[in-house]
Amino acid sequence: LPVADPEGRDAAVSMGAALEGMVLAAADAGLTPHIASEQIEHNGLRAHVRLTFDEGETQDPLASAVGARQSWRGAFAKATDADRAEAHALAAEDCTILSGPGDISEIAKLCDKASLGFMLHTPFRQELLSWMRLRSSHRRWSVDGLNADALQFSGIERVFAGVFLGPAFGLVRALGLAPALLSEASKTR
Repeated sequence: LPVADPEGRDAAVSMGAALEGMVLAAADAGLTPHIASEQIEHNGLRAHVRLTFDEGETQDPLASAVGARQSWRGAFAKATDADRAEAHALAAEDCTILSGPGDISEIAKLCDKASLGFMLHTPFRQELLSWMRLRSSHRRWSVDGLNADALQFSGIERVFAGVFLGPAFGLVRALGLAPALLSEASKTR
């Protein structure tokens, strides 16, 4: 993703997630995974780890959570005083906890502003659309990218995303509707 991830940081994180998935699948198949740090270059590619397997029963404690992991696009429960107290217990020199409605609203506005800044950049939007799979008929629907099922898009959202982020974006932007249509402030709050 040369526009969205020119340094390859997100790609590296994604590879780590893929590695985690392989480790979980291996453990579920009765294999014991072993991960070793390694620095190898071959044909312009750089390896950072080597994954090998042995026969054996190893239960990964995260395996039972795999089925429930997905993008959450629904409503969130309202935070309770106990939730806020637990969050504040995480505060440290390098971690500030914001739980007041005003602070959270300000963060929501800043997130929307940053997101809009990316979406106004045409090459970013084009790249985003290039790896989104909005139709199940897409030849790479189940191979890579983010398909509409993984994004939990409804039928109308699938159509809307392709049109709104693609050919209609200039009109939507000219009408001043882009900030409202892209806003995720309510979910952030």
